[in-house]
Amino acid sequence: MTRSPRVENQIEHSDGDTAIYIYGIVPGDVEVEEDVEGIGDPPAKVEVIREGDIAALVSAIPAGHPLGKPKDLQAHANL
Repeated sequence: MTRSPRVENQIEHSDGDTAIYIYGIVPGDVEVEEDVEGIGDPPAKVEVIREGDIAALVSAIPAGHPLGKPKDLQAHANL
């Protein structure tokens, strides 16, 4: 599995305060534009984790981040 260095760092150094939000599973050759904004305030950076022919779009977010706010739903839908 190929994780982005930022997400890898969040996972390895998490003290339980960080969660990984998964936007979806996509083709492995997908690229994310630099200005894409994820969920949260401030918006989380969207990363790609690749495994063979598929990939996942993810963000590291605070573990206690409440999900389902309209702005977060719009950010998810935009991806």
